[in-house]
Amino acid sequence: MVRWEESVSEGLVSLYLPGGPRGFEPPRRRWPLAEAALRRAPDDPVGSLRSAGLSAEAALMEDPGLRAWARETLARGAALSAACEGFPARWVAALGASCPPALWVAGRMPRGAFVGGVGSRRPPQAAESFLRELGGEAARLGYVGVSGAAEGCDAAFAEGLVGAGGAMLEILPRGLTAEDADAAACRISAAAPGQPFSVPSAMERNALIFALAESTVVGAARLGHGGGWTGATEALRRRLGRVAVRWDPTDAALRALAALGAFPLREPAELPLALIHAGPQPPLPMLAG
Repeated sequence: MVRWEESVSEGLVSLYLPGGPRGFEPPRRRWPLAEAALRRAPDDPVGSLRSAGLSAEAALMEDPGLRAWARETLARGAALSAACEGFPARWVAALGASCPPALWVAGRMPRGAFVGGVGSRRPPQAAESFLRELGGEAARLGYVGVSGAAEGCDAAFAEGLVGAGGAMLEILPRGLTAEDADAAACRISAAAPGQPFSVPSAMERNALIFALAESTVVGAARLGHGGGWTGATEALRRRLGRVAVRWDPTDAALRALAALGAFPLREPAELPLALIHAGPQPPLPMLAG
């Protein structure tokens, strides 16, 4: 990173990386304002934040110990901030202020275009086989995989992709632990290290997957229930990214997702079609009068 990127990243990690040694937590949704202020005067983070009206953030940045901790965390590659070169621009574009400005990282953040593979933890065998083959197809086409490191669909997709020589990113709904450093995939988390699974973390994890991928394929879901269903319907509602489903006309949940705008993927070899799918129709403009 060039010097100004280092300074801005240090500021974002100091203020927003979960689990940092801060006396209090500043409002995270103000992070774009903080980043803009830090960019304007990277050599004077306290003054730039105070001039922008961010007095709470400025007070935190007055702590040299906090800034030293952020600098050391970045130096050992354990964190990624929105100012880092490898931070996906799709996250900021799709999620805006709700995008986490700083994340914990275990491994090397992969570069390239992403394809997602997600779904139920206990899917039918046909879904696991489909996603395993889909992972291999994504790797063959040169895509990086992204998933949620859960059992079932997520694991099958990762197995197929890594087995075919592809790079994999797993976004966790919990904090990183020492064991994550030994995973075959790069793992990242928007939760503090060691923090257990939580529903809000899972919802944020799902949004990050769908917003990052060129297309995310749902292998199996429960109609109206569970993370697979909620993540896909929220992605379609918020237009976070393209959504596809393993097409099974006998499955009510997959039929419903297709009706909402997901692409019906009949076989993994059709993945290129899912990558150009237009998605759900945008809302019609309001007619005057």
